[in-house]
Amino acid sequence: MKKIIIIGTYPSNKYSEEVLVECIDIFSNSGYDIMLTSHLPIPTYIQEKVDYFIYDKENILLEEEFSTVLFTETSYFKVEVKNKSHLLTVSKNIHNGINLSKNLGYEFFYFTECDNLISETDLNKLEFLRKSMFEEDKKMIAFQYVNEGYHINETLIFGGCPKYFIKNIKLPITKYEFLNYISTTDTSLEKIFYNKTKNQNSNFLLIDVPSYSFFSESKINKISHDYCVEVIGNDRDDSLILWLTNFSHKNIINFKINGGNEFSLVPREWFFDFISLDKNLNIDVEINDNGYITHKKFEITEDNLEYYKNKGTFKYK
Repeated sequence: MKKIIIIGTYPSNKYSEEVLVECIDIFSNSGYDIMLTSHLPIPTYIQEKVDYFIYDKENILLEEEFSTVLFTETSYFKVEVKNKSHLLTVSKNIHNGINLSKNLGYEFFYFTECDNLISETDLNKLEFLRKSMFEEDKKMIAFQYVNEGYHINETLIFGGCPKYFIKNIKLPITKYEFLNYISTTDTSLEKIFYNKTKNQNSNFLLIDVPSYSFFSESKINKISHDYCVEVIGNDRDDSLILWLTNFSHKNIINFKINGGNEFSLVPREWFFDFISLDKNLNIDVEINDNGYITHKKFEITEDNLEYYKNKGTFKYK
């Protein structure tokens, strides 16, 4: 049987390149061919490690009005933050990889994000799922469960028959397709994946726990990006607020503000601070997400105060 691992990636710095190489090396002796699909160019030394590479330079970000609102609520306040979405970029990586796999005659695929580092023990679980899918006469494998009140199908890792996916599962890959489909509840790709396929569940081998629970010996979603770092307004006065949240289910994330002392937020923990508006300000937040270090910078002037107030709101109760 021709089978392939499709790795979606966006290696924007040296650390993410290193994680990608580790992911490729894990699968290199698994019996699967390997394909990369990316919206950034890939260094030649990485391309030489895989069988196929797709580069799509179109990297679409959806405007905040069409993206998921990040919110945190306590008995004292509620915070809502608008967030630009890379839903279409991930969806195109998925489509490009699976479509080429179909055209190349592959009978089975796994799609995985590049920061899923599967242990040797859990590689056996991947093979068990693949064999079970065919033994039970199914066409797809999905991690399907309820997350924060909504049913989802994970796009972090899933698998199936390329021909079936291309024919029957039409995830949006253009802004036009997204706008024609979107509903008030379908603002994430995982919700769209579920709603596009919920009437096809009889053709799915469904796993009702998150992939990080199923692959318990592995590092799933090592670079989580499950945090919010924004400057927002509030509903009481004209002041601004620096808002930090760790949305991860499992990762501790470390922060430094303007080079100060590092502090940690555990999963679902938050931090905020009021910002003085008596002068122009520059704020630099360093984010250490499991070793993946990035910076988010804010330049606050009288001319852009409304932008930050529209970005999100701290609402008192």
